[in-house]
Amino acid sequence: SDSRMTLERWDKCFDPARPYLDGLTIRIINDPAVQLANFRAGDIDAFRLEADQVRLLEGAKNTNLQKADQPSFSYFAVHRNMEPTDDVRVRQAISHAIDREAMVAGILDGEGVPIYGPIVPAHGWAWDPTYKKYEYNVAKAKALLADAGLADGFTLGPTVWYGEQAALPRMNAYADMLSKVGIKLDLLMMKSRESSKGYQVNGKYAAYSSGLSGSTDIDRMLSNHFYSTARRNVGKTVTPGLDEVLDKARGTFDLAERAKWYKQAQDLIVENMLEIFVYAQKLSLATNDSVQGWEFFPE
Repeated sequence: SDSRMTLERWDKCFDPARPYLDGLTIRIINDPAVQLANFRAGDIDAFRLEADQVRLLEGAKNTNLQKADQPSFSYFAVHRNMEPTDDVRVRQAISHAIDREAMVAGILDGEGVPIYGPIVPAHGWAWDPTYKKYEYNVAKAKALLADAGLADGFTLGPTVWYGEQAALPRMNAYADMLSKVGIKLDLLMMKSRESSKGYQVNGKYAAYSSGLSGSTDIDRMLSNHFYSTARRNVGKTVTPGLDEVLDKARGTFDLAERAKWYKQAQDLIVENMLEIFVYAQKLSLATNDSVQGWEFFPE
C-alpha cells in the first residue's frame, strides 16, 4: 500500500500481440528529488519531471527526454461576489499586476509559456500566440484600482491554493507582484482538498490559485469553469452571451467553426476577467535507453 502497483500481462487480450510487456510496476514516490535519484541510479525506467529537473537531464547519458504541451492552464481566481473583487476593474488590475513571463522563468524554469486567456498551445487549432489582453503593466493596474476607489490598495484574503508547501514559491511570487500595486495577499495554507472544496464548492475564500488539468477538448475546459451553471463557476456568474457562444461551439464538428466560437468565448471570459490566466506548462518525460516506443500523452 502506498508503495507500488504491479500489473501483469493478460494473455486473453483480443489482440494476441498485446500487451507487449510482460508486466509493469508503478512505484509511488512523492518526492521529486527521490524520483530523480532513483532514475539516475537505474532503479526506475521512466518518470515525469518537474520543470526545474529538465536542465539536469538534458544531454545526460542513457537518457531520452520527450516534451509536450500540456492541455491545461495555471490560474489565479478571485471571488466575483465578494468586495472588492466583484468589481471587474479590480480583477483586471490583478491581471495587469502579474508578470507572467517572470512566472514562467522563475517557477517553471522556462518550461512553459505565458497565457492571457484559457486557450493554450496544446489546442493548436484555436491557440493564438499573439493574444495578450491585460498583460503586465503596473501603471495600468494602479490606474484601474484608483478608478475603483482603491488607490490605497487592499488586503485580499484568505487566499488559498492547491499544492500546499510545494506551491509556496508560486504564491510568494504572486504576493510580491501584487504588493507592487498595493494589494496584500493574506495567504492561508491548508490541505489541497480543503482549499479546493472551500473555494470551488463552498465559495468561502476570497482568492484561490490552482491549475485546470488535462482535457483534449476545449469545451470541457471552458464549460466546466465558465458556463453559468457550471459547478466550478464560483458564485454562478452569468456573463451575457457566453453560454450561447459555448453552445454554438459544442454544436459543430468543424474545427475552424469551433475555433471561431471558442475565440469569442475567450474574449468574453477575459474581458470580464472570470479568472486570471497565468501560464501553460510544458511536461517532460525521461526514459532510459532500454525504453522504446513510448508515446507521451501529457494531461
